[in-house]
Amino acid sequence: MGTDYFKTNNFDLIRLVAAAQVMLFHTMHYTEVPVGGLKTVVGYLPGVPAFFFVSGFLISASWERNSDLRTFCVNRALRIFPALWAVLFFSILTLLLFYDGSILRNNVGKLILWSLSQVTILQDWIPDFMRGYGIGGMNGSLWTIPVELSFYAFTPIIYWAGKKLRGGVELILLGTIVLSFGLQYAVYGFQDQIPVLAWKLITKSPLPWVGMFCCGVIAQRHLPRIHPWVAGRAPIFIAIYVLTAVASHYLPIYPLLNGDSNSMGIINYLAMCALILAVAYSWQNLAERLLQRNDISYGVYIFHIPVLNMFVHNDIIGWTAFASSLAISIGLAILSWFYVEKPALGLRHWALYKR
Repeated sequence: MGTDYFKTNNFDLIRLVAAAQVMLFHTMHYTEVPVGGLKTVVGYLPGVPAFFFVSGFLISASWERNSDLRTFCVNRALRIFPALWAVLFFSILTLLLFYDGSILRNNVGKLILWSLSQVTILQDWIPDFMRGYGIGGMNGSLWTIPVELSFYAFTPIIYWAGKKLRGGVELILLGTIVLSFGLQYAVYGFQDQIPVLAWKLITKSPLPWVGMFCCGVIAQRHLPRIHPWVAGRAPIFIAIYVLTAVASHYLPIYPLLNGDSNSMGIINYLAMCALILAVAYSWQNLAERLLQRNDISYGVYIFHIPVLNMFVHNDIIGWTAFASSLAISIGLAILSWFYVEKPALGLRHWALYKR
């Protein structure tokens, strides 16, 4: 690229908004606050699909700039795992403080296995003895972590295979998008006809979601063509996204129009992708001014459910639980950034930009 599009953008702010959406939606739901239609509005900006698109965009750019496999793997591990270890420590601490001690003593082996799963690639596993704690699981949001890790592993394969095939990387990306979205819309559209276990295994796997990641990769690879159409035009694309969300609310036609779940309609997801790019390249230096290159989005995402569990397990709901849960989650995310994530990121050999 002749222009470096990664020196000045608002992706840190976009990730924070996506993480905040997930946190707000879960907190409103489980604390049962009477927010009326606000929960519906928040639901129409699902954070997980946004994360997957942004991940494809930034991870592919990182690989294209430095395709040393060892450096790539180390950098990705330093971004994901240190904060995961921190949230595991916090989660175990809350279990010891609030859960039934006899249950924990009778399940020490499973607790150890669960701890190992949390620091490797099986974060979505919930042992039976934890079903009685909080909302029914320690940290359900972490199902996206192994999915994201699979995307990291997929990235070098895409570029390697692209050199071997006549159609190149684009052909692989487009084929993956078609197959992935086709599977996603099939399993969600025919959910009532699929065994529950099979449905869960498929939807928690990378297969239905890798298409969203590939959309981000394509957008990054063609950014010089896309940039003039979106840069500085965020208000226009915000309006387009709002109109699409309203249309899908009053006239849902799945899989074309559906905006209030991770399985977004085709039109909704395209509108979201365009909106993300427009916000990323509008209001120059907005993220820099607001965040000073501090990125607490990951901490917000992984800490809010363990915090929420403390209140729900102790039957504390309503506005007190809502406000307290948000405040504690944000506080822990800030601590995680400054004392865990940022020092870990400082160990990276290379990045899109130095923090």
